[in-house]
Amino acid sequence: MQLSGKWLSAATLLFGLASMSVHADVQVENAWMRLLPPTSKMTAAYMTLKSDRDDRLLGASSEVASVVEIHLSKMEDGIMSMREVSCLELPAQQAVELKPQSYHLMVMGLKAPLAAGQKHTFVLQFEQAGNVEVSVPVKD
Repeated sequence: MQLSGKWLSAATLLFGLASMSVHADVQVENAWMRLLPPTSKMTAAYMTLKSDRDDRLLGASSEVASVVEIHLSKMEDGIMSMREVSCLELPAQQAVELKPQSYHLMVMGLKAPLAAGQKHTFVLQFEQAGNVEVSVPVKD
């Protein structure tokens, strides 16, 4: 009888440890994509990300574009520059804002012109949270 009690305790402990390894939870708020002229083949998407634990945004994709990259725009020596970054750090419990003239998702190779009010699905890839789908409205 005592042996089965030990096995039950071990199983309970393992179940508890397994439940602790649940993926991080990422909240996505205020997502939007900039409306540009219909001839434009690129735009940018913005949003605020917050994770319950340290995580990293590793990439993104969308049905609306061929390529979505994480970019950083910043002023250097009076000149605005933009470059791709490999990931975006998300410190636990801190809101990280993707916004104009800062971090953003560069949406390239648009497959069709955008229209105000449309919503497009993006899949954000996080190191801890895995893939998170978000609906991103187009705003003028």
